[in-house]
Amino acid sequence: MNPIPSARPTSTPPQLHRTGERRTVTFQLWHWHEDGEHYDLEHFQLLPEGADWRVRTRRATYWALGQDRLTALAAEAGFADPEWHTPAESGFFQPLLTATRGQTPPPRRPQQPHPKHRHPGMD
Repeated sequence: MNPIPSARPTSTPPQLHRTGERRTVTFQLWHWHEDGEHYDLEHFQLLPEGADWRVRTRRATYWALGQDRLTALAAEAGFADPEWHTPAESGFFQPLLTATRGQTPPPRRPQQPHPKHRHPGMD
């Protein structure tokens, strides 16, 4: 069970990254949508510039899914034998889902173009 969708955090703690003598401070602000599954993320980087700091921001919208929901979506997409791996098991910072390709679904019928979008002489 992934606690993030129910916890709805609003930020991450600042993290200090060093590359040689260069320092960068990063943190995120999360603005949750009313559906409780989506949030707008603002990623901030503070970069030293002389005696001051320069701020760089990036923005994106994310979808925070719990493990049960993501497992169901994977099965719906045709994956089988889902297995969750904890950060302690995988060495990755968040749980990882692995699965195998399931049965090949029947081929989808090609969709016919809408009559309004047909090209003359292409019928």
